[in-house]
Parts: sequence; structure tokens; C-alpha cells
Amino acid sequence: MTKPRRRTMLAAAMAAALAATLLAGCAALNTMPAEISTWGDWPADRKPGRYAFDRLPSQAAQPEAAARLEDAARAALEAAGCRAAAAGDKPDVLVQ
Repeated sequence: MTKPRRRTMLAAAMAAALAATLLAGCAALNTMPAEISTWGDWPADRKPGRYAFDRLPSQAAQPEAAARLEDAARAALEAAGCRAAAAGDKPDVLVQ
């Protein structure tokens, strides 16, 4: 093999190795962390109250996704006896 051909093959092998390394690094960035918290049962002596949704800036940036989550939460809250706070009323619970 001649020197120019060897250099070309070496450069191609190095480029392929670099591309593989970059792709492997990008694959590691495709994770989404999530934090879910739950608390104990609703106290027996506390009546279900009024709730309101409070959107974080990240939720306000994607209103369709936030609305889907709020619809699901609304159904669960109303099944538990809670009701939406009217405009201007102070809610007992803020849901984010």
C-alpha cells in the first residue's frame, strides 16, 4: 500500500471512529428525568375543597399538553369530590 492511500484509509478510519463516538454521546442525551411525589390519604375529617390549576412557565409554553394533563387531573379531582374554584375565589388547593 502506498503512503497516500494509507493516510487516506487512516483518516477515514479516524473519521468513522469520531462519528461513532459522537453518535454514542448523543444517544446518552435522550433521557428525560421525572419526579413524581405522592402524599398519604386525604384526612377523613377534611372535606374536599376547591382547586385551581397553576401552570408553570414550562407548562404555559405547551398549552395543548398542559390542557390534556389538566383534563385528566380534573376528572380525578371531581371524582374525589373536589370542585373547581370560581374565578376570583381563593382555591384550597393549587395543582401544578
